[in-house]
Amino acid sequence: MPSSLLRAGDLIRVGITATRPGATEESFLYLGAPGPASLQFGPAFTPTAPARTAAPGVRAAFSVSGSADTLPQVSYQLSASTRAGSALAWQSVAISQRWFADAATTAYELPDFSGLPGWSNAMAMDSSVPLKWSVTRQEQSDKSYQAGLLVRTSMVSGELAN
Repeated sequence: MPSSLLRAGDLIRVGITATRPGATEESFLYLGAPGPASLQFGPAFTPTAPARTAAPGVRAAFSVSGSADTLPQVSYQLSASTRAGSALAWQSVAISQRWFADAATTAYELPDFSGLPGWSNAMAMDSSVPLKWSVTRQEQSDKSYQAGLLVRTSMVSGELAN
């Protein structure tokens, strides 16, 4: 990127991505000016598949192991979905590293929303089809987007039979 194309406050994002079946690793560095960048992927992240719960309603129960933090801001995204024809039902939650407290592993079961006002059974995940899931771990060197920010993301996904 030529410096002449940048305006005050612009950032340049440089990144690397690696994919394999069911997993993606990414690392991005934000620069304030053109220049060399050195990137590496974050710590190994290999979550286990969640358990599929059946009552009340189909949900996913995750068990996530933390990994050695190399950057101070860490969060996890836990997602599950089903698709039956054109009907997509999806649930997702983000948890911070603090959810773990001092434990090496934490459990989180996606909630049962059927008791909420306005709920319709058409919103529920379908028990007759496979449940797709993913767990994403993201770590950042800072909370704000600025020159020098390093962001590393690891995502693992799979499918549970119905």
